[in-house]
Amino acid sequence: MIKKLISFIIVMAMTMTIAPQAAMAEVTELPPPEATAKTLSHSQISISWQAVENAQGYEIYRYNSETGKYEIIGSVGAETLSFINTGLKINKTYKYYVRVLLLAEDGTTIIKGATSLICSAKTVPAAPANIKYSVTSRKHIKITWRKVSGVSGYYVYRASKGGKYKKVKTITKAGTTSFSNSSIAANKTYLYKIKAYKKSGKKKISGKSSVSIYANNGMPYKKKFKVRAYAYTGKGNCANGKKAKIGRIAVDKKVIPLGTWLYVSGYGLCQACDTGVKGKKIDVYLSSEKECRKWGIKKKTVYIIGKKLPLI
Repeated sequence: MIKKLISFIIVMAMTMTIAPQAAMAEVTELPPPEATAKTLSHSQISISWQAVENAQGYEIYRYNSETGKYEIIGSVGAETLSFINTGLKINKTYKYYVRVLLLAEDGTTIIKGATSLICSAKTVPAAPANIKYSVTSRKHIKITWRKVSGVSGYYVYRASKGGKYKKVKTITKAGTTSFSNSSIAANKTYLYKIKAYKKSGKKKISGKSSVSIYANNGMPYKKKFKVRAYAYTGKGNCANGKKAKIGRIAVDKKVIPLGTWLYVSGYGLCQACDTGVKGKKIDVYLSSEKECRKWGIKKKTVYIIGKKLPLI
């Protein structure tokens, strides 16, 4: 009788210890939240995650390098899928994970569920936004952007199309949000990007880069077409009375009216000032007979700009 009683007690004890473990195993097998960390500024990081089915809420944990442990820094309800960690130190990488909170089988107890993978982000100045450009002349491009809060200044980077970026300007005033670039070639496409920086002691902590913006200081044209291009030289005046020189070409005025500004590939910006050719042909002025012989007859594309130049 005593042996049977002892066996019964052992079986009951095993049942009581195994059952809760089995219930917890079911909780941890649920899909964990997928979390990501994103730098907002030199002192803020945003942690966001995907919703977990039947979640009652979420806890956010951050690694403490002093204790070597992850510690809870906040909790939110089931409808909230992000958390902003503020008051952080600049130029430091922070690690996080998110734990889902679930409802136990009794319908009242909140239990801790699965955790996300660890995500991390570094506190650096945010990327400047709203990058725009304007062209004030054929050799002048102005870049503007939105002010980044709490920074000390900005770096401006430029690249030719297909080339590498180089820093072309360091702006030392946080309130300056524009850069006028005049050391550029006409009719060319450039790329620009901006980084904010913040002083920390003797260091300048560079932030995330803005998106790249393409800026072209070329002229808008109305139409383009192919022509046969000849060359001529000599002294005298053109049909419109202007002196013959480089940049003044002969055209068929029925095809290209006199006074029209145009761009000829391989020759450059010019004006229709003379006549003497018929149809889709042009005669470009060069400085010597030798250059004219070297030019010969070429197939070129002309870009018709109009009677007035939009830029000088």
